Amino acid sequence: YSSVAERNTALKAEVSRHEARQEKHQRMLADCQTEMEATKRNRDASNEKMAELRRDIQRLQIELDQKIANDLNKVTIQLEQCSERKRLTMQDRESKQRSVAEADREALGCQSRIDSTMPRAQRSAPASLM
Repeated sequence: YSSVAERNTALKAEVSRHEARQEKHQRMLADCQTEMEATKRNRDASNEKMAELRRDIQRLQIELDQKIANDLNKVTIQLEQCSERKRLTMQDRESKQRSVAEADREALGCQSRIDSTMPRAQRSAPASLM
């Protein structure tokens, strides 16, 4: 610089540029800190909400487990009752089928005895009428 005044002016200009940059950086830092605080508050609120939702999920899971357990127990009892009714019905059906088969054999035996006591002409007469 040719003079002290020019040098001082140049230094003042450089200092004011640095001060302007420093103020800009301080504003940016303050904005970042404000944003960090807002993010922390949001994180804390989110964590609280997540904890609340987890408690709700656990409560609902317990209620659902109890309801399903009760309903499943009722269905199991109904299934057992239906199975027993089916078994009894099948047993009754088989018994009646055996009774019908026995009655058919007995009727055939009776028919054979009757036919064996009748003369051939009388036995063939009903067949010739049809």
